[in-house]
Amino acid sequence: MAADRMQISKLIIGVFVGVLAGVSVTLLWTAPGKTESFEDYRSRTLNESRARAASRAGAPGGSGHGDGAHGGANPHGGGDGSGEDPHGANMSPEDRAKSQAAKVHFMKKFVRALTETPENKLPRSGYQPLLKDPKKPFGCAQCHDPDVLDLEGMLKMDPGDDAVTPFRQDRAFMGKLMEKWVARLNAQHADLLVAPVTCTSCHAIDPRDFEEQLRVFPPLMARFVNALRERPVNKNPAPDWKPLLKDPSDKSMMCATCHGATGERMEQNFGAMPKDRPEDFANDKEFMVRLMENWVTRLNRQARHLVTKAVSCRDCHATDPRR
Repeated sequence: MAADRMQISKLIIGVFVGVLAGVSVTLLWTAPGKTESFEDYRSRTLNESRARAASRAGAPGGSGHGDGAHGGANPHGGGDGSGEDPHGANMSPEDRAKSQAAKVHFMKKFVRALTETPENKLPRSGYQPLLKDPKKPFGCAQCHDPDVLDLEGMLKMDPGDDAVTPFRQDRAFMGKLMEKWVARLNAQHADLLVAPVTCTSCHAIDPRDFEEQLRVFPPLMARFVNALRERPVNKNPAPDWKPLLKDPSDKSMMCATCHGATGERMEQNFGAMPKDRPEDFANDKEFMVRLMENWVTRLNRQARHLVTKAVSCRDCHATDPRR
């Protein structure tokens, strides 16, 4: 009888010790402040993404194509549409780090654009805040769990505007990135938004809409370039205008001067491009001022050797259109 009681006591003590050990391990694992570093988080999600891609590829009828989050054309970390991870499985560690840092930079601008005038090159005219309450804070924690991701460490990765220029100029990279973020914003925070967000909530022209860009930019660009050689045809031309090219008869001032290989393709197809001025945009002063600022800046930076001086608004306009 005494032996039975002893056996029962040992069993109870064993169960108690086991439960206590399990609780202790759980508490240690979930202790406050136990957060993943940014790199550990990316490494983990990378492996999870690879596993999902492998699962899709092996599933009946699975094509392995992604939706921008797990695939899609993105040379800076989006895969090639074959289900590769969105963070650059085939990239070197250095390039992957640059890609992640660029995403942090653009995310900060994306969030600011919910309440402030967007910082893209051609923001929407008459922009209005996209949040119902612009004064209410909206930050990383709205979409990312701070207990999983080191948000403070992530924000410190921002390398600054100049360092992300190659990514900004990569339309595939930016397009997939913005599509993913806009979709998440609309899906998770519709209650905070004035209306569903689209590209044209922040951009004067949808960056993905090639037909609209073709309608707007070539006719305006042709007039801009012609004004370097001939008297401008704007509504208030400078009375003392002089040719701005060192040699007005020189035809070397071409699309490729500022647009490189893309410009060469533009020149080959220039005859087929629209010639009629897009009045809806041409009469939008805010749009035209921003567009001309972009073009004058690029002209002075990339074609300075072809012009007589640093070009400014007053070289073609009697009064500064920005005033």
